[in-house]
Amino acid sequence: MAEKLAISGGTPVLQRTDFKNWAIITDDDRRLINQVLDSGIMAGGTAPQVSSLEKEWADYT
Repeated sequence: MAEKLAISGGTPVLQRTDFKNWAIITDDDRRLINQVLDSGIMAGGTAPQVSSLEKEWADYT
């Protein structure tokens, strides 16, 4: 290898400014997540949120 690794004093591939923050979680996000958790049905064909997401995704694509 011709160049030093960044940890050994070489040039880093990414700069600090290349890193982005996660999206901010809103109160609406929390409300929707809590609806799923409170329902007790988080996966499968009987989960209303799963069916809704599948329909919305099908309409989108």
